[in-house]
Amino acid sequence: MIEALMGLAIGMYFAVDMALVLEVLPDRLNSGKDLGVFNIANALPQSLSPAVGAWLLGTLGHNTDFTPLLVVAAVSALLGAAITMLIRSVR
Repeated sequence: MIEALMGLAIGMYFAVDMALVLEVLPDRLNSGKDLGVFNIANALPQSLSPAVGAWLLGTLGHNTDFTPLLVVAAVSALLGAAITMLIRSVR
């Protein structure tokens, strides 16, 4: 039951996310390029995070200490939130 609720919630989130992205595109006639950039922005962190996390855990965490990994994750989240707050309007 909880999996169905989680699936419904993430489906609604992605639908609203895509609707907002399509609403703020600068040029509706050339939206494919902009949606490609949106896709890269979504896929690139998911592709790089495992490698960066493994490197952090292996080198700075000495394979058992997750503190460097968690610190980098927290700093990344805060930096992303701060940069997002700087967005004032759509061009």
